[in-house]
Amino acid sequence: MGPDIRWESEGQIGTIPEPENIRGSKNELNAYNKTEIIILNESRKPSNRKVLLTMFTQSEQRNVKQRHIHHNLRLHRASRCITITSLVLSLIAVVFVANFPKRAHSSDGNFYKIYDELQEKIIEEMTKFLVERHKLKQKKYEMMMRFKHTPVSAHISLSGAVRIPASEDKPESSVLVRKNIDSLDHARGVKVDKDGLVILHSGLYFVHASVTPEFSSRVAYTTWSMYIYKMRRNSQARTIKLTDTAHTFLSWTNSQNTGYSAGVFKLEAGEKLQLRLTGQSPIACDERSTFLGLFMLTSSSSYQK
Repeated sequence: MGPDIRWESEGQIGTIPEPENIRGSKNELNAYNKTEIIILNESRKPSNRKVLLTMFTQSEQRNVKQRHIHHNLRLHRASRCITITSLVLSLIAVVFVANFPKRAHSSDGNFYKIYDELQEKIIEEMTKFLVERHKLKQKKYEMMMRFKHTPVSAHISLSGAVRIPASEDKPESSVLVRKNIDSLDHARGVKVDKDGLVILHSGLYFVHASVTPEFSSRVAYTTWSMYIYKMRRNSQARTIKLTDTAHTFLSWTNSQNTGYSAGVFKLEAGEKLQLRLTGQSPIACDERSTFLGLFMLTSSSSYQK
């Protein structure tokens, strides 16, 4: 079962269901319960644009939350044990110093020698514990930053195809569209349409796409091509081909004909990216390995300086 999503004309809005049987601190659970997923939702006003968040299926979301909470609990318990141990050692040192028989008339200096050695040992152990505690906190911070999305990025799975009639300079083709939502699908700073991605921020982007056709006997020994197009929204006249990759089915039984294409391109706000296919007959695709994605390398203000 997927997340509870309400479909709207402008897009989709959904909330993550409350996780069940998850153990964690009250603050962590409250933070997760208040998390919202915003899918394909974009205001028409540029000043009111919403950032798209990562989308997960219900089972994936629960698994991610459980792993994240359990990992945080382990780090928290280890840090707490180190702190308690440091406090206990400090109290032992204080009690030892307060009750140590400092008799000036004592001729035996072994007591003071033992005291000095014990004091040095306690200081050394406390320093070691504090260093380990700092390493644990640093590791936790690095773990959190490792899975952080880039400021502008997107990845959408595609499967269905909608035929586009041929024109004077373009053959008949099929544009791939979304049918289902994959757990890896996400978009930040990019608007998701049913048939592509709309750029919201001008800049230099790395764009990539993959297509895995589903094999059938009617497409054997035929050639198919995949293209990444960019266009101004609602303007077919300004359609530009960014990539062009051709493949040929060479077997009646083997479907290992995956196509991949990528490149770095300058994209302007308002432009739309589409993934299209051409061939002698309509081609169905495996949505598990057919996708379109991008991430921003630098904004327009950065590379113009």
